[in-house]
Amino acid sequence: MPELPEAETIARKLSGKISGKTVSAIKIFRKDILKAGTLSEFQSLNGKTVQKVGRRAKCIILFFEKARFWILL
Repeated sequence: MPELPEAETIARKLSGKISGKTVSAIKIFRKDILKAGTLSEFQSLNGKTVQKVGRRAKCIILFFEKARFWILL
């Protein structure tokens, strides 16, 4: 897990690159990396638009349309 300054840097850079972009495909190569949720739940983000990227503590949060979000640890 990144330290707090790195998490902030990653969130800011991601925000500039992916905010407003639409997810075109989700590929998960190792199912053991999913901490919560199912593969179908993650695949339901396909076609959704990233509204903004935020950070809470050391976690990076991707906010999608219709109150969906994805937390990256």
